[in-house]
Amino acid sequence: MVSLLPPRIMRLAQFVGFGGDRVLGLGLLEEAASLNGLRSAMSSLMLLLYHAYVGPMFEFRDYDVLKAEKICLSYLKKYEESIIFNFYRGRILYVKTEIPAAIEVFEKVKDLSLPSFCITLE
Repeated sequence: MVSLLPPRIMRLAQFVGFGGDRVLGLGLLEEAASLNGLRSAMSSLMLLLYHAYVGPMFEFRDYDVLKAEKICLSYLKKYEESIIFNFYRGRILYVKTEIPAAIEVFEKVKDLSLPSFCITLE
């Protein structure tokens, strides 16, 4: 994630000892996402974050909305009612400028309920 910093801040981070290579980092995330397990899910979420939010927001040239859509749809097959993956689906549609479809998905997300946890103190 350090590699996502603007160049000026990146130089300062490198001076203090941090470093980053965006291409290598994304490659490792893709490799981890292709495996099964907890790392796979977390890596997929990080890739979705990069390709659906960070890349378009900061106008990076290497973001891939189609790759994000593929990841998102594969998880939506397993978890149709997932708020997170439906939200990313809406964001991907927004980035692809499919606004009416994005609004429809965001409306669905709004109607999905979060699990409620009640803690009562007696």
